[in-house]
Parts: sequence; C-alpha cells; structure tokens
Amino acid sequence: MAGGDGNRSLIPKGDPVVLLLMIAAIVPSALLGAALGAGGVTVVGALVALFALIAFLGGPLRSDIRLAAVLAPFLLAAGVVPRLLSEVSQPAGIAAVVAIVFVGALLPILGPRFDSVAQGIGMVTLFAYGAAVTGSFEPHQLVLAVIAGLIVAFALRVLFGLGDPRKETRAAIAGVLDRQSPMTAGAFDTWVNDGAPVWLGEALEGAVRYRVAAQEAASVARVRGDAGALATLDVLSERAESLAEQMRAKGEAAREGAPAPELEADTPASIRSAEAGLDMVAAALDHRDGQSAHLTRAQRAAIRVARRPAVRPRSIQLRHAVRTAIGILVMLVLAAMLRPGDPLVATVLLAAFGILQASWKQSLAKAWPRLVGVLVGAALVYVVFLTVPPGWLLPLSLVALVVGLWYMTAAPAIGYGCMVLVTVGLNVSTRHLDPTGTLLEYTALMMAAVLVATVVGFAVVPALRPLPLTARVERAWEATGAALDAMRAGDEPMEATPARAIREAAAARAELVLDDADEQPAKSAALEQYRTALADLMIIGIRSATKEPIMTVLARDFRQGPYRASEVRSDVPARDHSGELDPESLDHQALIAELLREAREAASALRSNQ
Repeated sequence: MAGGDGNRSLIPKGDPVVLLLMIAAIVPSALLGAALGAGGVTVVGALVALFALIAFLGGPLRSDIRLAAVLAPFLLAAGVVPRLLSEVSQPAGIAAVVAIVFVGALLPILGPRFDSVAQGIGMVTLFAYGAAVTGSFEPHQLVLAVIAGLIVAFALRVLFGLGDPRKETRAAIAGVLDRQSPMTAGAFDTWVNDGAPVWLGEALEGAVRYRVAAQEAASVARVRGDAGALATLDVLSERAESLAEQMRAKGEAAREGAPAPELEADTPASIRSAEAGLDMVAAALDHRDGQSAHLTRAQRAAIRVARRPAVRPRSIQLRHAVRTAIGILVMLVLAAMLRPGDPLVATVLLAAFGILQASWKQSLAKAWPRLVGVLVGAALVYVVFLTVPPGWLLPLSLVALVVGLWYMTAAPAIGYGCMVLVTVGLNVSTRHLDPTGTLLEYTALMMAAVLVATVVGFAVVPALRPLPLTARVERAWEATGAALDAMRAGDEPMEATPARAIREAAAARAELVLDDADEQPAKSAALEQYRTALADLMIIGIRSATKEPIMTVLARDFRQGPYRASEVRSDVPARDHSGELDPESLDHQALIAELLREAREAASALRSNQ
C-alpha cells in the first residue's frame, strides 16, 4: 500500500487551467478573425487574445474592466506597429519592440497588479512581431486580427467575472478575519480598486477592529493567565471564521455558525471592542449597501497621485526595465540573422522574455526548468525522429501540446519538454522542414535565450546601483510621514505642497524591492507587507485630511521612526473639535493602528535580517 502511494507521488498532478484558457481564448478569436477577413495573420490574433487575457485578469471585475479599456489601445499598437514597421525597416521594427517592452517592464512600479499587465504587453508585442505567417498580408488584416483577439479577451474577462464580480474583494476582507497573518494592507487596496463599496468598507473596518482588539486582549490574558478571557477569545475566533465563510459566499449567505457570546459585566474593554468589530462585520453582511464610499474630487485625485510614483534614475524597477530591454534587443539581433520567416523566432523571443525577471535568482528559477525541459525534450524528440514514421509526427505533436499545457504550471520542466516536440514537430509537419536541422536550431536558440536572460541581461548597468535596503526602508517611512504632515497643515490633498509630497512618498515606496543578490522569501514577504501598509496609510491620510485628531496623532507617530512602538491606539475614542465622540474616526484609528503595526513589524524584521 505504501509502495503504491509512493509511486503515485512520483507522478506530478497536472492543472488544466492553462489548457482551458488557451482553448477559450484561441478558438473564438481565430473564428472571429477569419470572419473579419484577417487571412493568414488570424493566428496572431488568436495568441493576442490569450496574452491580452493575462493582462486583463488579476483583480475585481470593476477595476479589471477599467484597466482593460485603458490597455486595449496600447495593446493594439503593440501588436500592429512593430510588425508593420519591420516590413519597411527591420531596425525600426526592432526599436519599436524594445521601446514597448521597456515601457511595459516599468509598469509593475504601479503595484503588484501590474505584473501580469507587463507580462501581457511584452508577450503580445513579441509574438506579433516574430510570428511566422503563411503568405503575404495587408496591414488592415493584421489590425483586424489583433482587434479580434482583444475583443475576445475583453469578453472572456467580463464573462469570468459576471457571476461574482466582487469575489476577490470579499476574499481579501475575509482573510483579515480568519487568517493567522492577515494582509490588511492588501485588503484595503483591493477594496479601493473595487470602487470602495460602503458595506465592504464597513466589514473591513470591523474586521480590522476585531484583529487589533483580539491581539491586544490575547497578549494581556496570556500574561495574566486569564483562562476565562482566552476561552472567550476562542469563541470570538469561531465566530470570526463563520463570518469569513459568509463573506466569501456569493450572494446573501444564511446567517449560520457560531453565535455572538454573552459577555460578563467585567469583561475587559479590549474583548468588548473585538466583539464590536465582529458585530460591524455581521451588520455589513446583513445590509450589503452597494453604494460607494463618498470621496471628494480632490481625494480621488490625490489617491491617483499616490498610486502614480515617479521613476527615479536609481530605482530598481528602472534597472530591471533596462536589463529587459537589453536582453530582448540582443535576442532580436540574433533573430534578425536567421532566414526570413523563420518559424522559431516568436518562440525564442517569448522564452527569453519569460526568463527575464527582476532579480537574478528569480531568473535562474525560471531558466532551470526550461533548460532541463529543452535538453531532455530534444533528446527524446530525436529518438522520435529515428523511430516514428513521419506521418505520426503531427498527431504526436498535438498530444504533446495537451500534455505540455496540462503540466505547464504544476511541473514546468515536463511542460517545456513537451513544447520541444510541439514546436519542432508542428513546423516539420506543416512546413516540410528538415527534422534534425530544425531540432538543432531550436535547441541552440533556446540555449541562447537562457544565456542572454541570465547573463547578458544582468550585466552591470552604470549609475543604477540602489541605496542599501535599510536606507530605502527609512526613506520611505520619512517620505510618507512628510506627506501626512503636509496634508495635516490644512491644505487640500491636491494643492501643490501635499501633491508633491504624496508623489515623493509614492516614488520612495516604489524602490522597496529586494536587491538581486538578496532574494529571500521571508524578506520578500516583509517588504511587501511594509510597502502596502505605507501605501494604505497614505490613502487613509488623504481620506482623513480634514479630521484633525487622526492626522495629528498619525503625523506625530511617524516622527518616532519605523522601529518604535506606535502611539496610535484602537481603544482610545477619537473626538471632534466639539469634544463629541467621532465613530468614523474611531473606525479609522483601528485600521491605522493595525497598518502601523504591520509596517513596524515588517521594518524591524528587515533590519534584523540585514
């Protein structure tokens, strides 16, 4: 029995998602392109649909639709302009590809959501430029093919999200309730991107109040050995898990699960505050107010500025974009030396682009399974050429395509190994090429792609050395505090001084990435926590600019630096200028306290790991 389990563990479990996405994107876009008269370049539109879908997916439906509307014209130009330029002047086409890839590689500076956007833009550009098409084509046919692909990608994104457009936002907020180490900052960012719906904002504030108060109560109870308080917190935890399940559920979920406990009269205030936070979540689930939270025009503009950082000459993002552009330029020059219409150009360009990552270790992690897959796959394909009749090559290639896509995410080496037979076998069968020569060319080009992406692309780029990580951590903290202080001075967020400070803070946060030789999972997680917490504190500051009690305490707290205990308390009621309690400020203070705790915890972890 044990032996059988061991044998089963040797067979990796595949994942059909890539295969299904490819079918869903390619088939309808190919049919639409053919119906529009795209002719031989229909295949370009089919793959554009898949790559554009990668760019369109990643967040709540509302924000993804807005992003797709903005990206569509750029993707159209990326898929058409370099290819048409290359028909007139190959150097001009190469220059256009490098410029588009460079701009795309800078987009992740706007946030993690834009990682897939950069990937999609690069893949659309490189495939449309390098794809081998049968016969000649007119410029308008290429335009029609790319438009067909973009239409299908947009339709699929809408179709995927129609059933549950706010699934990602609810899941992020539910994670604040029931995860051991919740990312409050990420949940807040997702909520803002989703249009800031009132009920989800109330649920997020309640969830954060519960987390902050429960952590405080648990710490005190453990020190005092208060078994009764710990038992009450366990009951509250069960209720939080129940509410998290309801939050993740689609539509009006039934109110089932752990009930609210009856608290004794002498129950500590922190436990009462934790229960009040869960009550807020339950009330939000009951009412589900679909309206968006009110933000003034100045506040919305300031949030856009806070999320639009400037690119600095020393930034690591710029360094990565330059490396990517250099690597792709080298591969384009190598591809230009091949015979016109070589069917392997697009494949090798996409391979190099897929390996190029922000750090050397990440690039090696991408290169290793590809290297193993190509070498093993090439050896097996050579055996196939020697033993299998030529008529069997096409069906075997199609089977390899299915198997390769099935294992592409679960076991990349298997996927890339299968792609050797797919690429070489299909081209040999349909274009009547020499099998051995095509296999050798493919292997050599893939080895060149690995070499360029892991060595040439990481050659030293002068004048782009970043500051030490601890210096960047402290500078981001100081810049955020300066922006909050500027808004506290009474100016509207979009007046000159606060707007300038907000942009400086955003630029400082954008430089919070690990150095190439310092890639550690724990450090990466701490840096992401620190960066997103600072970003969300900035957005809260923009929304609370007119609330003097919050802004005064927040600005003063930032002056203490990123390593000292926070002065902001979640259980100290905020009062307005008349001395009356301000419930909204109290809700904000709970969120601010949690975000400050996350930021300082991450900063201390980063300093201790230096």
